[in-house]
Amino acid sequence: MPSDLETRIQNALATVSDQQTPNLSVLARSFNLPYRTLVRRFHERGNFEDKRSSQRALNLVQETALVRYIKQLDDLWAPCTLQDIERCANSILARSGQPPIGKNWAGRFVRRLPEGFFWIKQRPIDKNRLESEDISRLITWFEHVGGWLEGISPKNIYNFDETGFQLGQTRSQKVVTRYRYSSEKLASVDRGQIVTSIECVAADGWSMVPYLIFKGRTHMEDWFRDNPALDQRYNIQVSLTGWSSDLIALEWLHIFHESTKNRVGINGKRVLFFDGHGSHLTFEFLDFCDQNRIIPISFRPHTSHFAQPLDQKPFSSLKQHFRKENSLTNAWFRPDSAKRQFLEDITLIRKKAITPRIIRSAFRDTGIWPFNPNIVIGPIQKRWDERHANDPILELLGHTPEPQSSPIISPPQTVEKLNRMGNKLEKRIAKISDQMEDQTEELNRLKRDFKHYQTGQLINAEYTHELESKLLSIQARQRPIQTKRTRKQLSSLTALTPLDANRRIWKRDEEEKKLDHMRMLRAAAQDSVSTPQRSDENKDLEDFEGWVMGDDGKPLYIVDTEGVTLERLKKCKY
Repeated sequence: MPSDLETRIQNALATVSDQQTPNLSVLARSFNLPYRTLVRRFHERGNFEDKRSSQRALNLVQETALVRYIKQLDDLWAPCTLQDIERCANSILARSGQPPIGKNWAGRFVRRLPEGFFWIKQRPIDKNRLESEDISRLITWFEHVGGWLEGISPKNIYNFDETGFQLGQTRSQKVVTRYRYSSEKLASVDRGQIVTSIECVAADGWSMVPYLIFKGRTHMEDWFRDNPALDQRYNIQVSLTGWSSDLIALEWLHIFHESTKNRVGINGKRVLFFDGHGSHLTFEFLDFCDQNRIIPISFRPHTSHFAQPLDQKPFSSLKQHFRKENSLTNAWFRPDSAKRQFLEDITLIRKKAITPRIIRSAFRDTGIWPFNPNIVIGPIQKRWDERHANDPILELLGHTPEPQSSPIISPPQTVEKLNRMGNKLEKRIAKISDQMEDQTEELNRLKRDFKHYQTGQLINAEYTHELESKLLSIQARQRPIQTKRTRKQLSSLTALTPLDANRRIWKRDEEEKKLDHMRMLRAAAQDSVSTPQRSDENKDLEDFEGWVMGDDGKPLYIVDTEGVTLERLKKCKY
């Protein structure tokens, strides 16, 4: 569509279309136009938009179809990427016999899209977390929480969770240096040791001393000797994995009880929020809570990223300060994985990161205290409304559409056929116009209406073709792979290339086929000897009804019809 500037230029030129030497200076001020632009356009007497469209890779019809295709995919909750737009544009151009677009065309096209389109960056998120944003279930959960929080003061509302620190992990930073290339790298580690910290905070801003878990079998003396920076109240435990376990969670709960029992009045209750990890849901853990008037409340699965206070600002601030301190540590070449160094730094890090203001803000942002579920449910409801705003409205049950009054003529199914049909109709209209000179005005109106109709049909055809291609590709990706999975292993002491692996697989398949063939031959041989052929010399044995076979497949005994006597078959010929 023409821009506002182009519209004003066209209106200005239309007012002086019958004048040879108009006053362009006055005209420019009247229509609020640049004087030089108006002068140039008056002498050129051309449409700037037409010139621009002639220089573009896609014409107006093709671009309109592309925009409609982008809108439809957006309504299907599958917004286009630059690669999708580039593929669609090249597909449209290929059907018209035109060369493909340039490598930067898609980016420029996105920048001149109409209003209402936004160029955003999608953030990956676990599928279970998306599905957990069920508004009805969240409302039910908050209703239960609201009942438990009645009469509980903020100092007795707690949240605890585990977080991990990777020793030696740093962050990017900008520095001032005279050594441009030698100073652009900062030492870091990709797979450093993990240290787990169990943190607990209260809605009034109070925080409990951390419970640190190191990976190992036993405590080391070096962690504690001559380490004045280490807070003497910290609880330090070791485990083989470096993570929490059922016993560690229960031990922490005992420490929590001793640390908070003086903050609650006589017969008072404490509310403890936590995620649904298995170590928090054992019988011993919940039984201890019941015996000590601790109300355990678990967050709904996969909702802790927006419902748990600690997962908001406290842990984010803690990780940020930890990486910053690691950057300072590595800049001076101190040990990047020393647990002793971590114990020296963590006290100062926690003082900066977990402050009463941040803790209170985290409880407020999750709607737990002050209790306000709309803080969490409101944004989710808004996203849900946007996602389903264009859903089709279901018709009434039993509604039957009216039958067609006339048979439907099959329209052209492709863009090429539609273009061919349009050119044919234009020639027929031109032929008729030559024969009807007195109906020039009516024919011009017919041509204009037909051109609008043809443009609309071309847009629909381009859009439909691209949408069908996109949906077919999505359907193909969603179709389950019809290949038989196997758990067989390929033993190798060195790295395997796909060629070597497939050669080994083929060799093993051939060996298995040979073994299967040998099994079939042995089974057939056993079937042939299990029923011995009786010769004429053994006709006297026809009255016997039972045969007892040996290991070699030959009969050893026979049982007579009365089932009384057994005789060894030594004289029988088989």
